[in-house]
Amino acid sequence: MIEIFLPRPNAAVLMNSTAVLKKNTKAVTTFNVTDPNVTVIFSVEPSVNVSLILTLSQGSRPTSTYSNATVILSPTGGYRWMITPEMLQQTPGDWYIDTRLNSSSEFEVTLDITAFMSKCLYWHEGKRMWSTDGCMVGEKSTPERTQCLCNHLTLFGSSFFVMPNYVDISRTAELFATVTENYVVLALLCAFFGLYLITLMWACYADRRSRSKRKMTLLEDNHPGAHYNYLISVYTGHRKNAGTTANVRVFFHLQNKDLSLF
Repeated sequence: MIEIFLPRPNAAVLMNSTAVLKKNTKAVTTFNVTDPNVTVIFSVEPSVNVSLILTLSQGSRPTSTYSNATVILSPTGGYRWMITPEMLQQTPGDWYIDTRLNSSSEFEVTLDITAFMSKCLYWHEGKRMWSTDGCMVGEKSTPERTQCLCNHLTLFGSSFFVMPNYVDISRTAELFATVTENYVVLALLCAFFGLYLITLMWACYADRRSRSKRKMTLLEDNHPGAHYNYLISVYTGHRKNAGTTANVRVFFHLQNKDLSLF
């Protein structure tokens, strides 16, 4: 099994609440599942070391005759319950968890309840989509990062959503008024803009200079009745300063008056 830890920036906690348990009482927790492939990590931290019974059900509160899953949490095993997609039967909707004491204690117990959702994905090359096949969420997952346990190697990902920055156009003038508070940023932007203008001016000058070196000269002694035109190109080289100031002359001697060009 391959273990991979993936960060979850700006991940929100599904639930964070406090409940008080007494003898013959229950703490009911409700959460909504919208993705059938998520794993719900449900943590309960009691004020004292006690044994707790947690019961899961879908659609309504658990009863003595209706429930989907039950677990007993104790100090030795930890107070965390990994509710997998199989336990949720991959069914979206409202789910309920009843928490009660696993003893007839007379004292009160305060519970700190925390829950969050996560899932492990990999990029399926054949289907061209993200898939959860062969991957599951590990017990070391936290709201800040996800532990993925997979039986193959590929491109991995974890479920999270990064909120985009909100741009308020109406506050543009207000933001410009604070430019003087960031002298370093202002100087850096001006330097980059000035460098851009200098580069642009140099490029325009180099382009004009290059065009002036490439030109076509029409010979003045061409006969008006000539049937054929010839284009002669003279290259002096591609290196810098490879031009010449010499007068270049080209002579044509035709031996066949019936010369045909195609």
